[in-house]
Amino acid sequence: PELTKNTIDKKCTLTTRHFALPTSYLHAGENRFEVVFAGSTRQYGVNIEAKSVWLKKSLIIMLPALFLLLCAKACGFTRHTWRNPANALACILIGLGVYTLTSSYSALSQTYDEAFHIASGMQWWDWGAYTFELMHPPLARIAASALLYASDITPQGDYTGLTARIGNRMLHTGGDYIGNLTLARLGILPFYLLAGAVVFLWSRQLFGEKAALLSLLLYVFSPMVAAHSALATTDMPYAALCVCALYACV
Repeated sequence: PELTKNTIDKKCTLTTRHFALPTSYLHAGENRFEVVFAGSTRQYGVNIEAKSVWLKKSLIIMLPALFLLLCAKACGFTRHTWRNPANALACILIGLGVYTLTSSYSALSQTYDEAFHIASGMQWWDWGAYTFELMHPPLARIAASALLYASDITPQGDYTGLTARIGNRMLHTGGDYIGNLTLARLGILPFYLLAGAVVFLWSRQLFGEKAALLSLLLYVFSPMVAAHSALATTDMPYAALCVCALYACV
């Protein structure tokens, strides 16, 4: 953030006579920017990104899979689990649910509060702070903004103005509103998968495999579950982790 065009010019004038840095490439607070050197016959460029940002993006890619694997281990899944026909059918039901959710991403525009959640989570990723609308714990918002952060869709250091406007600016970045909204909503999908697994396992523990499959069928086709799982809001993460906490307690 301390770099400006003038300081870069001063450091680079001895390297090449011709120097071009479009102002759109460098913004205050941005974690990545591009420097272009124009010579007499060719151009040289370098893309600079903070190491801490690269580490965060790597974690965003790995953590959902690790999260689900740890939950599966805690629930007693092994490599022999999938040989059970009931377990295979449960996976098919969950897959059908995932299909119905993801197919709605491009059909439904955002709800009023999704912009608030996205902006609050992005502040945590980008600045390591959490000061916007403190009525909610951060985990769900962090998940909703994780893929946006990994795709460099951030406020570019501009966290001024209303929280909803910050979130809306990110959703309209690059003219790809539906694509950005899809990235935000995908962050809630692991919680949907986790809740479905707990519904199946807890029902099977209490009443057997037939009851477990029926419970999972009702879960997948519940309008309440399907609606909230397809939004970048706090409702589904809370529902999933509340059920997980109760199951772990039992």
